[in-house]
Amino acid sequence: MTQSELARKLEVSEAQVSRDERNEYYGATAEKIEAVMSAMGMRASNDKY
Repeated sequence: MTQSELARKLEVSEAQVSRDERNEYYGATAEKIEAVMSAMGMRASNDKY
């Protein structure tokens, strides 16, 4: 997925996605991480297996 596609799905600017990725999402809220994961078709799991 491109930064442009991700930005469109998150309804933020491409520059914001670029900044977030450059900072490796350091300091991002759980809500922001969840939104990014959802936009990318991912989900978190704490399964041990």
